[in-house]
Amino acid sequence: MKRLPALLACCAAVVSAQEPPPFRASVEEVLVDFVARDRRGRQVTDLRLEEVELLEDGVPQPLRVLRRVEGLRATEWLAGEEARERRLDPSRNVHLMLLVFDRLSAQGRAMARRAVEDLMKQGIPPNTYYAVAALEPSFKILQPFTNEPYLVKWAAERATGAKAVRAEGAPGSAQGTREATAGDYAASAMAAAVAEMESRAAELERGQHGAAAFNGLLSMVLGLRQLEGRKNAILFSEGIPGSGALARTVIAQANRNNVAFYTIDARGLRGGALAGADPGQAAMGLAAPAPFLEELAAETGGLAVADTNDLRAPLRQAAEDAGAYYLASYSPQNRHWDGRFRRLELRVKRPGVTVQARSGYFALPPGMQALVFPHEVPLLRALSSNPMPRQVNYRAGMFRFGPAPQGKVECVFQIEIPIRELSVRRNEAAGTYEVHASFLVFVKDAGGRAVRKATRDVPFSGPLDKLPAFQAGDFIYNDHFPLPPGRYVMESAVADRLGERVGTKRVAFFVPAVKEDGLSLSSLVLVKRVEPQPPKEVRYGEGDDRGPDPLRFQGGMVTPALDNAMRDRIGVYFTIHAPAGAKPDAVIEILKDGVAVSRAAADLVEEGGRLTGFAAAPLDQAPPGDYEVRVTVTAAGRAAAGRAGFRIVR
Repeated sequence: MKRLPALLACCAAVVSAQEPPPFRASVEEVLVDFVARDRRGRQVTDLRLEEVELLEDGVPQPLRVLRRVEGLRATEWLAGEEARERRLDPSRNVHLMLLVFDRLSAQGRAMARRAVEDLMKQGIPPNTYYAVAALEPSFKILQPFTNEPYLVKWAAERATGAKAVRAEGAPGSAQGTREATAGDYAASAMAAAVAEMESRAAELERGQHGAAAFNGLLSMVLGLRQLEGRKNAILFSEGIPGSGALARTVIAQANRNNVAFYTIDARGLRGGALAGADPGQAAMGLAAPAPFLEELAAETGGLAVADTNDLRAPLRQAAEDAGAYYLASYSPQNRHWDGRFRRLELRVKRPGVTVQARSGYFALPPGMQALVFPHEVPLLRALSSNPMPRQVNYRAGMFRFGPAPQGKVECVFQIEIPIRELSVRRNEAAGTYEVHASFLVFVKDAGGRAVRKATRDVPFSGPLDKLPAFQAGDFIYNDHFPLPPGRYVMESAVADRLGERVGTKRVAFFVPAVKEDGLSLSSLVLVKRVEPQPPKEVRYGEGDDRGPDPLRFQGGMVTPALDNAMRDRIGVYFTIHAPAGAKPDAVIEILKDGVAVSRAAADLVEEGGRLTGFAAAPLDQAPPGDYEVRVTVTAAGRAAAGRAGFRIVR
């Protein structure tokens, strides 16, 4: 069976016309995986196609195929045909279990540890692989996918604090960890999934401060998108606070990538009344419910376990469900891929049978598989339009700086949205306002491949009397990252959510190689402002490939001015890379119509193995108009120069 690409459904994969029988179709199809159980909790293994009914937004959908998967065997029922048996390719069809540990109390850690130990005593079935991860303080893979029970047990002990990190070569250490030993395709896919989880976690942490648990869960389900079939995640937690957009995104992506969550409330069954518990729970000595854990399990087709100290049965059920389940295939009657959530309801006509199935999917158009958040759909549509819309005015820019490891060059991009460009919703009765923007940025190489991506959905609100001052400012977002030398295009889209308007831009730029023994000058940055005491720079896990922020220097942190409009004062910032032992000189000139009207030597500061230059000059005596700033650097008989245009406005 070939890999089923995740195109449409957050509940499943979407099958294209290139897939082999029995899932070949002339249009996209949605696959829904589910588990059916009888009144005694046993799996129902003999459902037929005619016994299963599926509704999308309340509208019945004709099922095309029903498949029963048990290990490496599959039974398929096609509409109007007899059932047939198939043996699945073991190099591509693996059953995956992830054990995920949130921050736990001593009691929770002990209970989780005992449950995993019991599960490993049962052994790991053929072609089944486990991975172990921790969410706090940041997402970390403790054990890549393996079919060795003792490695899973050791990793769980490390996650729960029972074992310290061991010496080199010992089980549980990085050097001693054994990864999956499946066929080449499955092994490489699982290794790639682990690598993507870690890099996604670093990317998400940079933009979602204070949401470590959600970021970890999201990076995990995104990393699993390339692996086909149902993936089960067992989440040990005592409750994850917060909800809203990020929580819904975790659920949507879990559904889109076939990840079912079995959530374990590791507080167990406790005596005594609890703050926040309802009177009935307090009387029974039960822990207050953990709403997100319950919602996550229910919406992804898993199981929520709470108010018990015996986790053996639910963990065994989760393990059973990973390797034995149904897949139903249908072609949606609604072909308008508008990115909206479509709710699914799966029913079984046989009496006494209950179903664990996903709640729905976001109807993403073909070609939008890379999207993570629903707000990205109109933005990517805009970037794909011809001509591209220009309904929202904003600014976008790229800057290059000094050398980074592996021959790369540190670069910075910035988005700057004038808030006055965004629509406002006023609530006169409450005396408040709302403004809502979102953006999407792709940095693409010369081959059109996206090598960096950034996206944010940013609602603002505040008191009405503060609105004029708020509208006078800009929303600014920048980030830095290393890029190999070459030609790139920065594609960006900004949406005014309340006004339903979108603007787009494409900025081409070139990153030259920086020779270690050469002399080079960074882009010249015209300065909007300098933050003298910026917050401490944070590293976001092992997947964070960024070096120090090149916009930081001894005097603070620079915010670039993308509009190039200067009034009473101009500031310019740059960095220099020079050969070891060289002492460069830098001269800054301001030119009008190609003629220098001022000239001064720049003060250079050596910090962290680089040279930084910052200069500011008054402009109150200069007439309005177009100007240039030019920086020329010389060292050891070599020279480098850079220019940037600006306007003086009054």
